[in-house]
Amino acid sequence: MASSRRHSFFRFDSRLSRRLLRYMVAACLIWALIAAILLAYFGYRGGLDYVQTRLEDIKASAPPSFAYAIEQGDHDQINIMLQAIERLPEITYAEIRPGVSGEGEIYLHGDKSLPHTTHLEIPLNPGHPEGPQLSIAITYSHMLSSLIGYLLLGLFVVVLGILVVGIIMNFIFHQTVTRHLEDVVGYLWDMDVVTLNHRLGIDRPRNHNPDEIDVLVDAVNTMRSHLAEAIEETTLTNRVLEENELSQAKLLSNLPGMVYRCLNNENWDMSFLSDGCKALTGYEAEALIIGGENAYAKLIHPEDREKVWMEVQAAIASKRAFRMDYRIVCADGSTRWVWEQGEAIFDEHGEALVLEGFVSDFTSRRQVEESLRESEGTLRALTEFMSTLLDTIPSPVFYKDNEGRFLGCNEIFARDVLGLPQDQIIGKRLMDLPFGLPSEDGQQYHQADLKLIANPGSQQFEMELVCADGVKRLYYYSRATFQAEKGPADGIIGIMLDLTERKELEEQLVRSQKMEVIGQLAGGIAHDFNNLLQVIRNNVELAMVENLNPAQAKEDLHDAIAAVDRASSLTRQLLTYSRKQALDVREIHLDQHLRGMITMLRRIIREDIQLD
Repeated sequence: MASSRRHSFFRFDSRLSRRLLRYMVAACLIWALIAAILLAYFGYRGGLDYVQTRLEDIKASAPPSFAYAIEQGDHDQINIMLQAIERLPEITYAEIRPGVSGEGEIYLHGDKSLPHTTHLEIPLNPGHPEGPQLSIAITYSHMLSSLIGYLLLGLFVVVLGILVVGIIMNFIFHQTVTRHLEDVVGYLWDMDVVTLNHRLGIDRPRNHNPDEIDVLVDAVNTMRSHLAEAIEETTLTNRVLEENELSQAKLLSNLPGMVYRCLNNENWDMSFLSDGCKALTGYEAEALIIGGENAYAKLIHPEDREKVWMEVQAAIASKRAFRMDYRIVCADGSTRWVWEQGEAIFDEHGEALVLEGFVSDFTSRRQVEESLRESEGTLRALTEFMSTLLDTIPSPVFYKDNEGRFLGCNEIFARDVLGLPQDQIIGKRLMDLPFGLPSEDGQQYHQADLKLIANPGSQQFEMELVCADGVKRLYYYSRATFQAEKGPADGIIGIMLDLTERKELEEQLVRSQKMEVIGQLAGGIAHDFNNLLQVIRNNVELAMVENLNPAQAKEDLHDAIAAVDRASSLTRQLLTYSRKQALDVREIHLDQHLRGMITMLRRIIREDIQLD
């Protein structure tokens, strides 16, 4: 057995060596890639610089020589210089072309059909750029070919060197590390209770400063001593667990219910039941455990068995705890409500091994819940009654919570005032509804709601409101806070009375009364006006008598003018009263004006009113 285990470790050592070699190869490839990029970059830049330098030399030295040879007509010299340029590396062809006038000969060395990278145009006479030109075609293909060859050779040398270094390092690693790891692993594989008394030792000199191998050996020896201590503690713990099981059994017997462990099958076959089984079901625990005379599934009420099975299986499928209440039939035939909480214990494959949980008596609480449901039913009924009652009120009614959100309203408020369905109103504030209300007005109404809630009481006011049909109506608002208990208000309830028709009737009544008074006033004024006209007529006729004393005629005309002034004053008073003439606001002597209006006022007021 030991030899086979050691052979397994050799396979482990081989795998470790191969893994290290793969790491070294990966490192070589990465370094080779980096080296290739660097070589390519610097080689390319060097080649470009070399070509650029040669071109700059040509550009600086060639124009004067070619210009002189062209001027002397020395064709041989021109061809020799072009041939020298064309033979330079990376030059495809070199050509002398005439200027703009097209006069002169063309000289060409090289092949113009070959591909090239760029052109260089050099004027042979810088003072006359339209004269003859030296055209040079440049290609980088030779430079790139040479660069690739040098690059491949350099990469091969780098990779070869790294691989050799890696193999040497792998051998050194095996001699200094893995062979000592073999001793450690062999010790661990052969470890058992007997060998725990022997320390691990390896054939290796101890360094003054401990390295990783020394630390590993120390850790294994420390683990060995801890395992020995743990075995002793486990023996002691088993004794304590036995005592705890006895205490746990005593504790479970005192719980107000029963603790169980069962199989996940249709019978719910029990493998463990606490002593609370007797008080809960009326059966002894032995009667319901596997092999007993009864199965727990038969205790579940027939109407609840499928529900219990489905809920437990759903909880197992989602790997969660289950909680439910159902009925059981006790040993004496009575029916009892129970509440169960449990969960499944799964194996390493996710299969449910057993179910563990707790079942307690739920009958009293169930009765309380039924009573609450009956109370709640009486409350869905009361709410419906209130809703029906509100809809019978012929005025808009609404109520809100303590944050100004609508809790409800009657149909008239929803249809005639807001023009919205009730389900779109409930839960929203007035300012949040698509009602066409200006935002500043909505915010103002909301603040008024919050102010009323903060200061519980009632509130009455009149306000005009543009309703859903686009008609402006005058409403009388009566609002008050309500609360369920002492403390802050729970909300607001309000009713709106439409005063539009009443307001119009009141205005019609006022106009009618005013016309009646004006009629009375007109009759009196007509009488006074007739008297004044009579005075004016009499005084004018007297002033027209022949041989009348001028002084007497002047006095008669003065009396006629005074009567005219009184008539004019009477007319102004009438216009002012009927508000057909703009008021002239100024300081007056009130007593003088009142004395002038006494006669008119006495005709307006009733006989039972005394004027002083």
